[in-house]
Amino acid sequence: MTQRQRDYVGVLSRHRPFSTCYTESLKSIMALHNEAINIWSHLIPTFWFLTMAVWFAATSEDPLDDDMAVVLIYQSAATFCFACSTLYHVFADHVHADWWQHLDHFGIVTVIWSSAIPFIHFSFDLERYTQQAYIILVSISAVVALTRISASRSGVHFNRTATHTLHGSIAAVPAIHRLFSCGLCDPLDIMKPFWSLVVANCLGGGYYAIGLVHESITMDSTISDASHQFMHATAVYGTWIYERGLISVYKARKRARQSC
Repeated sequence: MTQRQRDYVGVLSRHRPFSTCYTESLKSIMALHNEAINIWSHLIPTFWFLTMAVWFAATSEDPLDDDMAVVLIYQSAATFCFACSTLYHVFADHVHADWWQHLDHFGIVTVIWSSAIPFIHFSFDLERYTQQAYIILVSISAVVALTRISASRSGVHFNRTATHTLHGSIAAVPAIHRLFSCGLCDPLDIMKPFWSLVVANCLGGGYYAIGLVHESITMDSTISDASHQFMHATAVYGTWIYERGLISVYKARKRARQSC
């Protein structure tokens, strides 16, 4: 590694001092420090998914129907999730960072819930009772997860990780049902985008968990920091792939209705 590279790594590993001033934390967005990559890897997707949601709503010729609503729910939740994570990393140096960390995890619970809602809506459109049962199931799971996150103490990674894992597993139950019913060759073409989202989150979350275990054993945060950033990348990729899949399904169903 050259001296220039060592200096760059040193800047990015520099920790901001704890602050009681939100203005100082906001000013640090443009600086290079240990949270710089985390901030921008969430801030850019926040604006991206917000822009896509506005574009999707503005370019639709139809009034807000159920199909459009569930896609917007997912896009809005994705925007909310990345915005919450951005705020947490911006204010991670603040004395009230614990509150922002809870908000970050609220966003994660919300986007997990929202990923299941459009899948259930599209996949079980002709099975109303099954559709309603699954919506109730994942909604109850979200409420329980939010309650557990609210009651958890900051710094206790295991409880939050277990909560997200359980909530995500419940959110995937409708997709498992659909997988056994028709396999990946689903006529709606929603199975592959959904499972791409699941695989991306499992890879990112799994690697991050390994990093946390390594840090707890060695007290070295190098791997956990890198795994955190890798998790961000996989989360953005999975969210983008799934969003594209939902919009494709929406357009296909719209064309089918118009041809009738």
